[in-house]
Amino acid sequence: MSWKSATNDEQPQLKGAYSITRRLIVFNIVAALVILLTTISYLYYALVLSLEEEDRLYLLKKIQVVRSVLQASPDDPAAVQREIQLQGDFQFIRFYIRVLDEKGAVIAQTKNTAFSPAADLFPGPVAADRLPETGKKMRLANGASCYLMSAWADDGNPGGRRWLIQAALDLSHEAGILRRYRIKVELVVIAGILICGAVGFWIARRSMRPMRLLTRTLQGVRATRLSKRLDASRLPRELTFFAASFNDMLERLEDSFNRLTRFSTDLAHELRTPINNLRGEAEVALSKARSADDYRQIIESSLEEYEHLSHMIESLLFIAKAESTDIAIQRAEFSANREISAVLDYYDAYIDEKNISFTLNGSVRLNADPVLFRRIMTNVLSNAFRYTPSGGRVTISLAQNSLGETTITVSDTGVGIAAADIDHVFSRFYRGSAAKKLVSRGTGLGLAIVRSIMDLHGGSIRIASAPTGGTTVALIFPAAPLENITKM
Repeated sequence: MSWKSATNDEQPQLKGAYSITRRLIVFNIVAALVILLTTISYLYYALVLSLEEEDRLYLLKKIQVVRSVLQASPDDPAAVQREIQLQGDFQFIRFYIRVLDEKGAVIAQTKNTAFSPAADLFPGPVAADRLPETGKKMRLANGASCYLMSAWADDGNPGGRRWLIQAALDLSHEAGILRRYRIKVELVVIAGILICGAVGFWIARRSMRPMRLLTRTLQGVRATRLSKRLDASRLPRELTFFAASFNDMLERLEDSFNRLTRFSTDLAHELRTPINNLRGEAEVALSKARSADDYRQIIESSLEEYEHLSHMIESLLFIAKAESTDIAIQRAEFSANREISAVLDYYDAYIDEKNISFTLNGSVRLNADPVLFRRIMTNVLSNAFRYTPSGGRVTISLAQNSLGETTITVSDTGVGIAAADIDHVFSRFYRGSAAKKLVSRGTGLGLAIVRSIMDLHGGSIRIASAPTGGTTVALIFPAAPLENITKM
């Protein structure tokens, strides 16, 4: 994938990726459209119901008026006709009333109107003492829509005369009202979509400002500018967790890059000396013909440098592997005293040469990787014996508390470590000033390896020291895990 070019106000987009801004606009329009349609549909339905109720009440009123006239003048059809025609003359709404006797003969009806539904189209009439609860809607042959009702009327005497009243209302005017309403609704929907789209675009752009800020910050991150951080106070609450996580990531990257830079610088510095020595010895050997003994001495000196380089590279590879957690811990339960004694046997000649006394106190069984444990003790005891002057003393103490934690303490009476150097003794290639004066050669990787191995075991290491006051190294191993452990 390739990045498209973008200005400061535009976010870079991957080909085929969707736009959050576009989605927000679409969601805003869809939400507004749903709300508008729901509201308008409800209002339209309410308008239709209201018009139907008005139509029903209008026809009921006409039926009641005709009933009253029939009861008042049962023998005067002309009076009924006058009342019907009078009502029609003063109404702007077209309606029709027809009165039939019990034999089906028309005794009165609305005249001078083209709106006159056939008698057989009306619904069944209700009794004379009741009013119709609803009417009948239908479309006539000429396309006009109408509302029909029918009811009986009587003269008020038991077994007296009865008349059939048929009332119809032309709904053409209501159709016009509804049609104009629908046109207005369509205009409102179109205007609403346009307005909501514009407002949604404005809201989306403002809402995406924090993302553009994040993008600019991300674009500004370089290997040389890892100190940049996101200002969470300028971000909405939903992005503060992301900002904190991003800042933590930058801190880890900055720390890793700084350590890598220091490591590269230290490595180049440390490798330069033995390589220059090897090169110088080779140039001296080739400068003129020499005896076999001279060549032998040069090769022996070179072998020492090769061994120094090999040890340094091996240590660096071990630290790199340990920090990447690729080393599998082969735990076993063993006697810590026996492993420490095996390491001390390796230094017997060196101890006798410097007349160093040592004491091993306590006895514990430890749950750890025996090979890595021996390497820990080798590095710690090597430092203790190397930086302890002749006639000094080294004390090794082993203890285990009630929680199952094992503490192995190595104390010496050596040159000690300055307070300014304590915080750096676990750094690669770091050697304190006192250590450099006493022992010229050394890689400065011993304690870095010890810490890596202790991290693999889930333990910790503590150092207490003072110049000329000796050094105490405490190795703390956690309790044994619950799974089965091989015993040795």
